[in-house]
Amino acid sequence: MSTMTLTLIATPDPPEQDPARLRDLLALSRQEYGDLLAAARAALAAEARNMSNPLGWLRDELAPAGLLPPPGATPRDFIPDHDPVW
Repeated sequence: MSTMTLTLIATPDPPEQDPARLRDLLALSRQEYGDLLAAARAALAAEARNMSNPLGWLRDELAPAGLLPPPGATPRDFIPDHDPVW
């Protein structure tokens, strides 16, 4: 008669995150969000005043990080496939 053998394979626990590092990442993400929000608000204010190149505010914010859309991109390329949570 044969016996069944069961082998359990476990993945290691993820390394503990340093609380100071997590606080730094949170502060950085809040700063980046604030900068992007300020650029969006400036673009809307410039557009409301019929200033030339109102989207320049957003371009100036996104370009250094390489986040501008590629040439030929359409708005549909950036819309998520799911309904927003909010």
